Amino acid sequence: DFEQAMADLNAVNDLTQEQFNRLTQTALKLGAETVFTSTEAANAMTELTKAGLTVDQTISAIPGVLSAAAAEGMGLAQASEIVVGILQGQNLQMNESNRVADVLARTANATASGIVDLGEAFRYANTLSAQGLMTFEDTAAALGMLSNAGLKGSIAGTSLVAMFNQITKPSRDVQQAFGGMNKMMDLFTDKSTGKMKELPELIEIIGQAA
Repeated sequence: DFEQAMADLNAVNDLTQEQFNRLTQTALKLGAETVFTSTEAANAMTELTKAGLTVDQTISAIPGVLSAAAAEGMGLAQASEIVVGILQGQNLQMNESNRVADVLARTANATASGIVDLGEAFRYANTLSAQGLMTFEDTAAALGMLSNAGLKGSIAGTSLVAMFNQITKPSRDVQQAFGGMNKMMDLFTDKSTGKMKELPELIEIIGQAA
């Protein structure tokens, strides 16, 4: 089974012998050190390469994929899609996959959200990172808190983006609540960095205005 899994991986990549050996050793190592077999690890790496990852990126990302799958008992294909989607959406390096898996697991354990819910929410909330408005960890925490209020998955992601849209592109009513556009942006901006304040501070400011 393992040989067939590696053959399938090779067929997707058209690997050199050196690349094939590296992926084989990675799969065997993960089979010895995780709850998954080497065959399952090889199949997961095939999913990663189908998503467009290079050999080096696949080797870097696979540990976090297995960690995420083990944390929630999901399929490796689904875990691959979630972890890689967040890594790419958050502009993170593939070797930060364990960081992503750890944050997802911690958020899922501490809130009403699950890793699958978070993966769906990040599809919409990734834009906040691209705009420099929130860090990955803060986004995960915010999505977890929204899940406690009954907002999960795509609804949580779009709700979080909508909140920031009201901050960065406020309606007239919102501007009036904060005493005008100029005052509003002064309240929301950290003068020492020129960037948006951290989420807890924003929530406190918004609560006072409300």
